[in-house]
Amino acid sequence: MKVLEVPDYFGYSIFCDDVRQEIGGKATFIGVYRAVIFVHESFPAVIPKFVIAINFFQRKSAVRDNAKVRIYLPGEEEDYDKPAQIEGVIGGLQEGAEKITTSMQKIPGADTSFMRIESPLVFTPLILAEPGLIKVRVILDDELVIRIGQLQVLPGDALSALNPTPPAA
Repeated sequence: MKVLEVPDYFGYSIFCDDVRQEIGGKATFIGVYRAVIFVHESFPAVIPKFVIAINFFQRKSAVRDNAKVRIYLPGEEEDYDKPAQIEGVIGGLQEGAEKITTSMQKIPGADTSFMRIESPLVFTPLILAEPGLIKVRVILDDELVIRIGQLQVLPGDALSALNPTPPAA
């Protein structure tokens, strides 16, 4: 059996209604959307509160200091040559990697080969113009795109099409 190597850069996103930080470093995700969010109102739709919890990992030996997070909403073209409607810069990665490594090396058994960036992005509200995909991307040094999540946005009536009611006997 072939075992794939862990890539230098990877991540994931959790799409949910809310996230709560708990004692001991735990988080509770409320109302987690798996692959699809069904919107039960006409578009453009307003979601009162929506969270994208981003987790991004970089191998310490390959840390790139220039990183951007981009969120593409349904209807928005995924064009890397121009800014997205929702975009943010993550700075100080090299310095952060050095500080974390120094601290973690003091803990027996701690893995210092990767640094993790965790950030819940909270939208109050989130306005969805149309059905489609919410896409989360990390762009490193304006040259490398890492896809770290997407969520399908469908109208609520699509749910009944997926789960039709059987005819009465």
